[in-house]
Amino acid sequence: MLFKPDLEQCKLNQHRILKLWEIDDEMKKALDSTIDVFLIPESIEIYNHFSSKKDESYLSKDKFYDEFIELMRKYYRKDEVFYILYCGNTSALNKFGFSEQSYPIFSVTYKNLIDYWSSLIKKKDFFTLIISDISFNTVIDISDIDNHAENPDHTNDYTVFLKTNNKLSSI
Repeated sequence: MLFKPDLEQCKLNQHRILKLWEIDDEMKKALDSTIDVFLIPESIEIYNHFSSKKDESYLSKDKFYDEFIELMRKYYRKDEVFYILYCGNTSALNKFGFSEQSYPIFSVTYKNLIDYWSSLIKKKDFFTLIISDISFNTVIDISDIDNHAENPDHTNDYTVFLKTNNKLSSI
């Protein structure tokens, strides 16, 4: 059975999330760095292009920033604009978080992605950061998912899923 989110509830959640993030200093800086904000229905259209992630890898939580920069340099250009979906920092609204479709999607520059959004991964209630070039040629999904039972060697890592239409197809 295919999961279909309640789009009206997702739309309400998006507005609640944005209001919550406006009062958090670190989130506000990230929000102020965006070019555009996409809400339902545009956010769902963009989100649907994020699917079909193929390759799986890991980024060390201890060396995250350096490994993240290396990953970005490998797949993206510094002059690109990106779509990003950040899931997290919503425990005040829902301690379990929301479905990914309930979060707004943003467009940001490479510099602001590195300067503001990458640091949010270190927040206590981070779940996912999805990054895509605007043509959806390369989609990187960084998650702090609890897959420790399946992968006990990666308890101190973020999981990375990659979908790429470029010739470099593995992480």
